[in-house]
Amino acid sequence: MNGVRVFKTLREGTSEHEMVKVLQNALGITEDGGYGPKTTKAVFQRQANYRMRTDGVAGPDTLSHLEIWSPVVHGIDVSHHQGDIDWDKLAKAKIVFDGVEHPISFVYIRTSYGAFSDKPENGPGNRCWDRKVERNMKGAIDRVPETGWRIGPYHAAYGTHTPEEEANNFYSAIEPFEKYLTMPPQLDVEGEPGVKGFKPTGQAALDWIDQWVNATMMKLGIWIPKTISIYTSTRIAKLYSFPNEIGEYPTWTAKYGQQRNPMKPWDTWDIWQYTEKGVLSGITENTVDLNVLALDSITGSHFKMTDPYMSFPHS
Repeated sequence: MNGVRVFKTLREGTSEHEMVKVLQNALGITEDGGYGPKTTKAVFQRQANYRMRTDGVAGPDTLSHLEIWSPVVHGIDVSHHQGDIDWDKLAKAKIVFDGVEHPISFVYIRTSYGAFSDKPENGPGNRCWDRKVERNMKGAIDRVPETGWRIGPYHAAYGTHTPEEEANNFYSAIEPFEKYLTMPPQLDVEGEPGVKGFKPTGQAALDWIDQWVNATMMKLGIWIPKTISIYTSTRIAKLYSFPNEIGEYPTWTAKYGQQRNPMKPWDTWDIWQYTEKGVLSGITENTVDLNVLALDSITGSHFKMTDPYMSFPHS
């Protein structure tokens, strides 16, 4: 699969060059990334041939006909870096993407990082919890009836303790809120080898991730393989010399600006964090990460559940 997903209307003059290349490939014309008169003509001809609305604009109907349309929803991820969020205001906020307003559909919340610290942290027994985990969880959960938000937790991996110790720390942070979680967990793997962030590299890194994922799945009662996504980037994967097998995990990729193609070792992304500079009502202490989630991905499939809690054990 091409690493680029097409999830917005394309027309002459658009700057989404990577998406345009996917469109041009599907039309069987030269892939130059420019939506000019030749691309408009090819789109118009395809629309006419199949008795579609003929305007030369590649919207959802045309892109679906070409089997390259990828529906998405928009969301955010937050941590203590956003300070004291006004959740009432945030519940009414809209994400503006490409000039169009979109509701916030999902919220990922950082719950924990590493395992223990020599300095007193927010969690019991010197556990490393995000300082705002309780406030953010309660704030988001209380607005679900109004907003329909899907809520998920993520853990920042350090790799300085065993995978089981970090998995236990993660679970201890989310246990009070477990029955309200409607998105699969995410593992944040980033940094610079030998300098900061995640410590293991190469095969040792993948082994550590596999063990953390297995331990977390057992805690949560998730039995679907590769349900947990890895937050990282192609740059980080290269820096850490991750084996290609890490590409079997769904990925939440950070790439600011346009999408990346190719996205090795992944085929494509499940969640794309496209900016860290989002501005939304209710968040005043800092900017916020904005994301799109592909509904035809493994992670996106959770939006189609009839029972929103089916991946977690509940009483």
